[in-house]
Amino acid sequence: MELSGTCIGWLRYSLFWDEIPFMNMLYFIEEHRRKGYGRLLVKYWESMLLDKGFKKFLTSTLATEEAQHFYRKLGYTDIGGFILPLEPLEVLLMKDMSWNAT
Repeated sequence: MELSGTCIGWLRYSLFWDEIPFMNMLYFIEEHRRKGYGRLLVKYWESMLLDKGFKKFLTSTLATEEAQHFYRKLGYTDIGGFILPLEPLEVLLMKDMSWNAT
């Protein structure tokens, strides 16, 4: 995402099981956080993929990170998690827009 020609953040994704968009990174430079840019970028990403026929979206975050609350506010719900050695719980979240894909 750019602001006045300068990159202030980005969203990276891949396809989980080659069919479900999985947001594996949402990052903003410190001074541009908590200003609504993340919400805008996620909404744009979802809209772009809805137009391509995708209706479900995945992401994950560590249980110790505040990002889980951000995703839940955007309509993502917990669907599971896993623990890697010496790491906190990785929470998996999904948003299903099958009912709202117009």
